[in-house]
Amino acid sequence: MDIARQLEYHTIDDIYNLPDGRRAGLIDCELYMLATHGRIHQELVSDFTYLIKDYVKTANGDCKVFPSPFAVF
Repeated sequence: MDIARQLEYHTIDDIYNLPDGRRAGLIDCELYMLATHGRIHQELVSDFTYLIKDYVKTANGDCKVFPSPFAVF
C-alpha cells in the first residue's frame, strides 16, 4: 500500500461533526484539536475587543468587532 492511501484527509464537515464543546482547526486537510481557553486568555480577549471597538468608534469607522468564538474560513 502506498503512503498516500495511508493518510487520513479531513474536511470542514469533520469539524462540524465534532461533539458540542470540542474545537479544532483544519490546516492542509489535517485536523488539529484545540484546547479550551483559560481565564487569562479570555481576559485578554475582552480587553483587546474593548480597545479595538473603542478605536473604531472614535475613528468613526463602520467595522464590527467580534470576540471569539467566531468561525473563520
